[in-house]
Amino acid sequence: MTEQESIRVYGYRWFVLLVFMFIAGITQLLWITFAPITGIAAQFFGTSDLSVGLLSMCFMVVYIVMVLPSAWVIDTYGFRAAAGIGAALTAIFALTRGIFAPNYTIVLVSQIGIAIGQPFIIGYSRGHDLDSLSYRQIWCTRYACHIRYSVCCRSNYVCSICQGKTSNAALPAGT
Repeated sequence: MTEQESIRVYGYRWFVLLVFMFIAGITQLLWITFAPITGIAAQFFGTSDLSVGLLSMCFMVVYIVMVLPSAWVIDTYGFRAAAGIGAALTAIFALTRGIFAPNYTIVLVSQIGIAIGQPFIIGYSRGHDLDSLSYRQIWCTRYACHIRYSVCCRSNYVCSICQGKTSNAALPAGT
């Protein structure tokens, strides 16, 4: 029996990929939300531009701290658990960020909560050896794994680009 014959793949995996891309895109969207409107957000919160920049910069700092714990969860408990943790953290803290939007402190705490969930999501899309047989047995054939990898990585950037286009269109003229 060849390697190709021993791998059984299902069409459902593409639905899972679409959901995963959506979660990864939303996480990236929440990360970069304040960058194009820093001045307006600073006026709204009554803080400095640096404080608003901290809302996005916290993602980079938290990623450094959380990358190893998230990698451990991914390797120990698998994709479903890691993506579930990341999606739950993103949903809960995005909701608190929206509900308590006028309060800078709660928005900052919510951004940090979303940032904690980010490595559980994007860590999976970038960190696995696509050529390992055990990985392909779980997910897909060698060819489809490379497609999945490319699509996951690109979905992060597409959402960020779309966010930049829509937030710039929403700004009043002359800002």
